[in-house]
Amino acid sequence: MTDFANEMRTIGKRLEPRGRTTDGRSVLYHWMYKRADLIRRLLDDSHPSWASVAAALADQGLTNGHGKPLDAERVRKTWFDVRRAKGWTSTQPTPQPAKPAALPSPPPIAPAPRPAVAADPQPAPVQDDDARARIERLMREMDRRSGRNV
Repeated sequence: MTDFANEMRTIGKRLEPRGRTTDGRSVLYHWMYKRADLIRRLLDDSHPSWASVAAALADQGLTNGHGKPLDAERVRKTWFDVRRAKGWTSTQPTPQPAKPAALPSPPPIAPAPRPAVAADPQPAPVQDDDARARIERLMREMDRRSGRNV
């Protein structure tokens, strides 16, 4: 074998196929795996379409193995591969920060007791037909009930 062939074989072993890493996983897979906790929270909170996720990842400069834009189905499948690698199942809820316990409702407030009112004696029936005399009696009764003594 020639030196040239040995040199090319050595270089060939060091080259990585485009869009792949040494472990055979895609660049997208490693990018998602590294940021899996954040991505999980975002997906659980907003439930976006996979097309919008693919568009957002393309905005970050990620492409498929051929340098073309990511497609929604590939992004979805890659995310499920990442979830499987992390040991997450679809039935496991995303860990959420602890919420404060609900405060107990206050006890009902009883109405305040009303003070006892002394019964007013009924005035004697009026026999006088004179209107002025009736008005004067009414005014005196009002003064008496209001606490004014005249």
